[in-house]
Amino acid sequence: AYSFASAHPIYSGYYPRSWELQASLDRRTWKILSNHINDETISHASPFGFWELHYENLPGLAQYFRYFRIILTGPNSFGTHELQISAFELYGRFLYIQEDKAGPPPPPAYAEERTGFEDKEELPAQPKPPKKKGGGKKR
Repeated sequence: AYSFASAHPIYSGYYPRSWELQASLDRRTWKILSNHINDETISHASPFGFWELHYENLPGLAQYFRYFRIILTGPNSFGTHELQISAFELYGRFLYIQEDKAGPPPPPAYAEERTGFEDKEELPAQPKPPKKKGGGKKR
């Protein structure tokens, strides 16, 4: 799923109507995840829209993507070709890619098993738990 808002105090009314949400693994080959034609979800009354994505069964699509973009494919509600987005959110699962393969997420920065540092001294110290309040001597 994804959502975006199109709200601006000066340019109210420039709501997108026709666009494509595209995704890629390499920024060279783009796949269309969602195509909207004269979509009036976003308006003055509701400048925020939410859309489900159903691309699991589309042939030729990867199970995950690294890059996303929105391409305006027609005029906005004002009749111009300006795309105004004030917020953009993607919903799903984060997948950590290592050497072009899906893998587990990286360990925290303070973990001993983290690699890529020549000197372990460069690693930040593991955070200490907060001190308990009221742990002093009783009177």
